[in-house]
Amino acid sequence: MDIVYTYVNTNNEIWRQSRTETYELYYNEKINNIDSNKDIRYTDNNEFLYSLRSLDKFLKMPIRNVYVIVSNRHQIPKWLNTNNIIVVTHSEIIPIEYLPTFNSQVIELFIHKIPNLSNEFLYFNDDMLLGKEITYDHLYMNGKPVFYICNDYSKTGQATVKENGYKSAWKNCNKILDEKYGKEPRFKLYHTPIFVIKELYEQAIQECEQYVKSTLNSRFRSIRDINVVCSYYPYYCHYNNKGYLVKEHCINIFEDDSTKLSKKFDEIKQGKALFFCMNHHYEENLSFLCALFPNCSRYEFAL
Repeated sequence: MDIVYTYVNTNNEIWRQSRTETYELYYNEKINNIDSNKDIRYTDNNEFLYSLRSLDKFLKMPIRNVYVIVSNRHQIPKWLNTNNIIVVTHSEIIPIEYLPTFNSQVIELFIHKIPNLSNEFLYFNDDMLLGKEITYDHLYMNGKPVFYICNDYSKTGQATVKENGYKSAWKNCNKILDEKYGKEPRFKLYHTPIFVIKELYEQAIQECEQYVKSTLNSRFRSIRDINVVCSYYPYYCHYNNKGYLVKEHCINIFEDDSTKLSKKFDEIKQGKALFFCMNHHYEENLSFLCALFPNCSRYEFAL
């Protein structure tokens, strides 16, 4: 099985200049969400390094290749050991007419197009980490992929630029799912690695082709977008009896409430979290991650 990451190095000047130029050419306040060009959408605080360390330490199943998707090769951090990780640029998998893009929902529509990628792969954002030993049983059940849902319902209704892009994408996904499978409330998925089967993923993309086309033309997140890999694809598998939605409370997502920070750190140190995600509290996070994963992985050079 292969591993696929998406990664952005925001300190790279070429990327920063391209983002500015693309914003000036394409940004439209009538369709682009309020968070679509905010720095926090792209912030890199070295979580990728620690995600790879967690992968090296805790994934207890054979890994064939690890891929990282970046906008260009200037994005490669100095510490990344490219002898043990394969770098894939946007232009290798995304048609030129949709580039450059600063919309992760566009990039994710092409993650399965990596040449020689295994039929089954595990997809990570660079801020997703493993908290304890993960085996095939955590990802598969009765020969079908497992998707972890939380207690919060996903958004429905009319998308608006005044909300964050992921909310608009969920609204659009729910609209399509309602039309095809019947109207009902649906839970959000945790921000965890997603087990992807290429054939099923392609089928899910084809099923919502109209919204895929509008997403592709959004250089930044917009009210026209859908998120296939983290929203539509899991429910496509669920409704077609090709995957399982599982409620798992042993997953930690770090948000804005700093009062719960120490408790979450303790739960992870005690091995109570299958997965966890670092969103805010960057200074505290990095100190914690360095203590939790002090050893270099095979995917980095010791600098």
